[in-house]
Amino acid sequence: MLMAGNEWNLTVTQSPSHLNAVEGDTVTLMCHIVSSGLDTRIEWHKTWQKAKTSLLTSKWNMTKYYSLAERMEHTFNETSSLLTIFNVTLNDTGRYICEASIEIPPPVFKKSGNGSYLQVQDTSEDSESNAGVAMWILSGLLSIIGLLMSVCSLFLIKRLMCRKKEDPTYINVQFRNKARKNSWLTGQQNTRYVASGRCGYPKTTTSKSLHRLERDLK
Repeated sequence: MLMAGNEWNLTVTQSPSHLNAVEGDTVTLMCHIVSSGLDTRIEWHKTWQKAKTSLLTSKWNMTKYYSLAERMEHTFNETSSLLTIFNVTLNDTGRYICEASIEIPPPVFKKSGNGSYLQVQDTSEDSESNAGVAMWILSGLLSIIGLLMSVCSLFLIKRLMCRKKEDPTYINVQFRNKARKNSWLTGQQNTRYVASGRCGYPKTTTSKSLHRLERDLK
């Protein structure tokens, strides 16, 4: 008769430890069992917010379902137990624990796996998240386009308002031949001086004195 030493003859491991899904998905949880007992029973439980719900009990390939029967499928052999849940909902979120029991020879010895946590996400939340990312990208693109349009608008306004800057123009200018120090001013006394003003607009000054004009020409 095997007593407490059975603990060394029973190992239960589960995978995956964490699983994400969205509503409507199909998920499969696996429980791997190493047992030296002559008869092993498998039970699956779900824990959520400190509440425990029995899902199924399987023995000799005969499975008895307690809940979610219409959406569950269980496959069991000597070394593994596969629990498949179809069309998952938000209520399926929780930790699923696989428990193995050695019943023969007595006494009954049980051991549980570490559990597999299933997180089911609302499809509307996923859509809102994707929509939020898309809006963020669109907002960034619109900001860049707006900045480029502003720069182009300023450039066009400047081109329309400001002519190309012209070089100063002198008409009927009196000048002194610098090669000869004692030379006299030549030309007419009255002159018109045209120079580039603000934004390239020409500004005109008339009747400049000879001395000022001469100073401007030096």
